[in-house]
Amino acid sequence: MIAKICKRRVKELATLIAVTVSVTALNITSLAAPVVMPDGSFFDAEYYAANNPDVVAAYGSDNADFMYEHYITYGKKEGRLPYAGADKTVAPVQPPQSSTVTIPGLGVPKIPNGSRTTSTDASAYFARSVFVGDSVLAGYRNYLAKQKSSPVSSGIFLAAASYSAAHALNEKDSLHPIYKGKKQPVWTAISQMDVDRIFIMFGTNDLVVKDAAPASDDVLALVDKIRQYNPGKEIHIISMSPVYAGTSKGAMNNPTIKIYNQLLLQGAMERGVYYLDLNSHLLNSNGDLIPKYCSDRYVHQTYASYSEVWDPLFTSYALGE
Repeated sequence: MIAKICKRRVKELATLIAVTVSVTALNITSLAAPVVMPDGSFFDAEYYAANNPDVVAAYGSDNADFMYEHYITYGKKEGRLPYAGADKTVAPVQPPQSSTVTIPGLGVPKIPNGSRTTSTDASAYFARSVFVGDSVLAGYRNYLAKQKSSPVSSGIFLAAASYSAAHALNEKDSLHPIYKGKKQPVWTAISQMDVDRIFIMFGTNDLVVKDAAPASDDVLALVDKIRQYNPGKEIHIISMSPVYAGTSKGAMNNPTIKIYNQLLLQGAMERGVYYLDLNSHLLNSNGDLIPKYCSDRYVHQTYASYSEVWDPLFTSYALGE
């Protein structure tokens, strides 16, 4: 089922990226030349792979988007060069803010330098942010309610147990989070808020009933719906976090979660929205959720996870570090 759906996506995006899904892996062909990525940076996956064998050992040389994800998450801070001839201290000339950046096969609106890269106050940043998601995100909300010192505690949360992207897309669903005293679709609730950005995190309940591709399609359809009703607001997709070792319920297991997150990253690039990699910061050497960060030997997380991983990561992200 996963392979069949991915073949359909490849046919639609063949000139951009080739997706080959097996039981445990997702391979993506590398980009042939430096391109301007959705965040405005220049990146050459082939050059990066050729000059960073340690990254290739971990990701494989044919995973272009993994290469880019590694660069923006770690490589840039470590002084790794994104393309041949790049100077570590001089940024390449950027196209005008209003321009449309063309990645082969797709026209992707360039994301202008927004508050994520200019904010100096993380609390103020999150005070104008709303988080949409399931019980894993709701667990973070519950932690924040007791930890007022976290800058993320100023954010608004539309998160609920058993909630999924599929539920969110159903306007009459009974699981919608309550806002202003009533249950309503999240795009409607957000339209009543004075916020600048929207964070979306789903997967736990989606993969229980669907494979990676249709589950990611639901999240991306929700992104489109929220954007339709809230034009001009930043949208940030948060990767699904890993689960406890051996967890396998429906398609929810760590190998499939890896595929699911890769498809979300691809969809984010296609739409020109932000993507925040939370998953990799919670993995042990076996590719599973670090045991001390799991509260139920399943999917939910401890306050240690939220304080040691989530808080620092979100704060750094808000400050553009």
